[in-house]
Parts: sequence; structure tokens; C-alpha cells
Amino acid sequence: METLVKTWRKLWGEGDFPFYAVQLPALQNISNNPRVREGQAAILSLPNTGMAVTIDIGDPKDVHPHNKEPLGGRLMRMALANVYHRNIEYSGPVYGSMAVEGMTIRVKFSHLGGGLVAKGGPLKWFQISGADRQFVDAEAKIDGDSVVVSRPDVTMPEAVRYAWVNYPDGCNLYNAAGEKVSAGGTSGVHGPDCSGARRGDERPCILVSIGYRRGSPCYSGSVESGWQVLHIWRALPRRHYGRSQPRLRTRIR
Repeated sequence: METLVKTWRKLWGEGDFPFYAVQLPALQNISNNPRVREGQAAILSLPNTGMAVTIDIGDPKDVHPHNKEPLGGRLMRMALANVYHRNIEYSGPVYGSMAVEGMTIRVKFSHLGGGLVAKGGPLKWFQISGADRQFVDAEAKIDGDSVVVSRPDVTMPEAVRYAWVNYPDGCNLYNAAGEKVSAGGTSGVHGPDCSGARRGDERPCILVSIGYRRGSPCYSGSVESGWQVLHIWRALPRRHYGRSQPRLRTRIR
């Protein structure tokens, strides 16, 4: 995703124009797994970008969920805040940092929009692990700008992850402005097995594939040899390729 944004901006010569992506919704299919969603979130490291989170409006069987209104509202607020300079919250809570505090891990967020909120009851879909990276379900509680995560039998915790399944039904961490937090892990990246996030691990398992074919722009997700692959078609105007239809494959590591 980062390569895609940089390439489009370079070719179009319009500077760092706004680039807002829609994160894949939840779906009971490997194509919409959390590794893909976290890979999409990597564009937030670039200037003038945003991402609309959709894991709470997905359909377990349909890649095109019918509930489009919340998504439209989230994209609208990004444009109103960042392009038209309205003083409104436009993002869900964004992971900022983590700290081990005894047998707990404190995960801090920005973009609170008035505070963190657990909709409909206690927080769900938080998991914790020790050095063995065996993630297990954990208790999570909101404390100011943070979520404190723990489990009695994990006495030396090292990592936390949230909504780390294809379809995290009922994941319920929002900010007070009604914006949704994205799925992810405490370091924002993954270890070699891509099973979760761990402090100090900085090796994204993302393989980006860019190309062109006739028809509408689209993309699909697949897995090749344990690396997540995003196939993004018609990413560039045909004039840049002539009559050929190559694919540019970039491993980010």
C-alpha cells in the first residue's frame, strides 16, 4: 500500500495529495484476514493519508457488505476535517504505544474523540501472549487514553493483539465520536510466522503486487509461501506500460 501511494503521487505530479483508503471489512474468508487489514493500515505512516475502518460493518458471507452508510460517513469526515478544515474527529482510535506494567500491558491510543468506548458491554477480542507468542484470550479494560490487558496465567506478558481473526464478530472498541479502532497488534507489524505482533519486531510480512488489466480497478488478496499478497490491478494508466501488462512485485521487509 505504501508503494502504491508513493507511485501514484510520483506519476501524477500533484504532490502529497489526499489518499484515503477503505480497509477490508470482516469476512469469513482468508482474503479478508487481519494480516491484510494491518498491511493496509501501513499507509497511515505516509503524510496526508487516512483509512476508513470497516470490520464492524462487514457481512460474514458477502465481501460487499450492504451497510454502506457508516463507511460513507467515515470517509466524509476525513475529507471535511483534512481538506475542508472542519474541527471534527475523523479517525477511530489509533495505536500509539505499549508498556508492560507487571502482569499487564497498557496500550495507549490517540484520536480519542472524547474518550475510548466499549460499545454494548465489556471489551472483546483482545488477546495477550508471553515470549512464546501463544496468544490467548484476555481481559481488557479502558483506563483513560489506554486499554489495560491481562490474563492471570500470563505472568510475563510481551504482546497484545486485537480482533485478530477474519470475522471478529462483536469487536467493540470505539472512541466517543463513534469511530472504530482497527484490528492490529502492539508493534503494528508481525514476526516471521505472521501470527501476531511483538515488541521490537519490525518485519512486515507484506508483498505488494501492482499491475494492469482491462476492466474496472480491483484488487484481491492471496497467500504465497506464507507472505500476504495484494494484487492491485489497473493501478497506473495504460500509457505507462504501452501494450504490455506487467506486474511490479515489491517485498517490503
